[in-house]
Amino acid sequence: MLITTSKSPASASVALARALSSVLPCSKYIGRGKRSLSRIISLARGEGRERVCEVCQEQGKPSCISFIAVLPSSASRLSPKLQVSSFNFSGDKKAKPIGEVKISGANSRALTELLGEFPEADCEELPVKVTAGKSKLSFASRKAKLVIGV
Repeated sequence: MLITTSKSPASASVALARALSSVLPCSKYIGRGKRSLSRIISLARGEGRERVCEVCQEQGKPSCISFIAVLPSSASRLSPKLQVSSFNFSGDKKAKPIGEVKISGANSRALTELLGEFPEADCEELPVKVTAGKSKLSFASRKAKLVIGV
């Protein structure tokens, strides 16, 4: 998954995007800069990634997280967007989770569809546990934890 922000992001939006890349296996944060979303999608396609995650903002705060399925010759926005009310990240910002992703909770099926498949890893370190509740998402590995109020 390639993770980015909307253009001209506030520091909180960048922090959320970087935190997501710290807890999602095989993900990569890329600063948006002046790139169009279609350019970001092309970069993702060139790297063999199946999803783009965009952290959007309103009034200088992260407001939603949207997902785009990257197909060989097109791209498609996925529903629903995750509305962000708050987030809290703790742990090692440079830790990269590798291994199994376990998603549970009331909204686990919808979140599984948004996140897509994670490539199989050769290492069993840092499995990620994701809990998709009605009012929050929690991503946890042994080295980092991200909680997003939705």
